[in-house]
Amino acid sequence: VRSIERFITDYALLLTLAAGVLMVAMGLRIARTHMSLAEVQTLEPPSKRQIARKMLTTFTLTITNPATLFGFLAIFGTMSAVLKLSAAAYRPLLTVAGVAIGGLAWWLFLGFIVDRLKSRISGALFDRINKWTGVLIAAFGFVLLFDAIF
Repeated sequence: VRSIERFITDYALLLTLAAGVLMVAMGLRIARTHMSLAEVQTLEPPSKRQIARKMLTTFTLTITNPATLFGFLAIFGTMSAVLKLSAAAYRPLLTVAGVAIGGLAWWLFLGFIVDRLKSRISGALFDRINKWTGVLIAAFGFVLLFDAIF
């Protein structure tokens, strides 16, 4: 853990710049994407390679964001003190498993909601969602870049 923390600290500026540029590029690409509702409904399911690439991109964005990593370190550090994680060897494993299961439950819930609501989304609403999502992602990227530069 110390070596990871040292790596993040040593390369924080570079990691923040990389994450910012990636988020701006991704946000602009999403904001400029236009798909009609018919195109969305007739899309083929993504291939395993496409899914793996999207997962790798998301993981890279997460791991290159020092704020996220330091946030998790702070949360786990606080939990360690409060829950006395060092009292038994299994406690840290249970804590990490709990966080992972909670994250999985969250994404399953979001997937369920999207599956239920997808028939109610019009083409115009889909375009607005894409534009605003892209703008927000790009804005977060610009905030990261601004924070890294200034």
